[in-house]
Amino acid sequence: METGLEERLEKLEAASAKGREFVARIDTLEKKTKSLKRWVIILTGISVVSLVLAVLVPMIMSTHNVTDEVGTAEGAATASYTEPQEQAQEEPRTEVRNDKVSGPIGLELTHKNFWVAAGGEPAQHAFVFNLTNHLDRDVKAFTGQLIIVNYFDQVLLSEDITYEDLIKAGETIEWSATKVFNRFVAGEAELKERPLKELTARLIVKQVMYPDGKRDWF
Repeated sequence: METGLEERLEKLEAASAKGREFVARIDTLEKKTKSLKRWVIILTGISVVSLVLAVLVPMIMSTHNVTDEVGTAEGAATASYTEPQEQAQEEPRTEVRNDKVSGPIGLELTHKNFWVAAGGEPAQHAFVFNLTNHLDRDVKAFTGQLIIVNYFDQVLLSEDITYEDLIKAGETIEWSATKVFNRFVAGEAELKERPLKELTARLIVKQVMYPDGKRDWF
């Protein structure tokens, strides 16, 4: 009878040991589960942070780039801006640009011709001008610059002239003049071909001499 009791006690002890072992395994499994849960939470948090950073970083960089571009544009605008400065006043010219109705001596081109070379004589431009004395005094002589331009205001002929003949105050006289043709000057070649209506003559008077010997400079 004692032997049977001992066997039962041994079996009970063995069952108890297995039970304790099972409980220990469960405890270990619970610990591992809790640890796994913590890692899951940590990894989930890291994933969320990574996702947020992936969204926010490009937005921040884009805003930064826009700010840089605005700053650069403002800098460029500032660099290119300069305080307006008053334009220097041009000194009054001592030479007056004249035409047929202004200046001390008015000039108008009324006729134009071209003389072809013959008998050893050079070819020549031939002009007829009207000269008008706009001064209140008679003019004995004057010097100046004669300019003839086309309708684009391009200079075809520019010559220094000296006129030595009396022009009474307010009087208009006719003046004939010639100029030896220079075929190597493009303006003179054009002057030869242009009709009178496409030409304008101007006179810049430099000095006027009066009958009493007194002079004026312009």
